[in-house]
Amino acid sequence: MKINSTQKIKIILVRDEEQFERYARGRSIEKIEEVSAKEYEKTIVAKPGYGYILYNSGTKETNISVTFDYYLNLLK
Repeated sequence: MKINSTQKIKIILVRDEEQFERYARGRSIEKIEEVSAKEYEKTIVAKPGYGYILYNSGTKETNISVTFDYYLNLLK
């Protein structure tokens, strides 16, 4: 995952959809990782349900670019 932003943003990796819903409701969430940055690059092996929350807490307009590679592991 590679993220570039024109302003510093909060980047949060969560484990499932429930955490997205809790975050949207302003409730506490279980985070795998949380960083504040303009640039972020990380390689992970994502499990089903994993996802990123991107949050701009600033008052300025922010342009965010997200790039990721997805590989389907057919070998079990």
